[in-house]
Amino acid sequence: MPTRYSSERRSSVWGYPTDVPGFLKSLGTSLDDPKESKTRVGIFMVLPVAKRMPPELRRQLIEAGLLDPKARPESIPHI
Repeated sequence: MPTRYSSERRSSVWGYPTDVPGFLKSLGTSLDDPKESKTRVGIFMVLPVAKRMPPELRRQLIEAGLLDPKARPESIPHI
């Protein structure tokens, strides 16, 4: 998972998988542990890199119940 001061903060590229299982794996969790996954996704959403999350991945995370639909609504296009 990136930190507040990582090089990703300055980058304009989305460097994470665009599918839910791959994205969760990059966060160090999986769909097998929904509580931990929801927590890690919530933490990720406060990082600057979350502004570049693809809308399709955001939609999939919402459908999986891992992301609040109101998370960063001003930064991420609505679906």
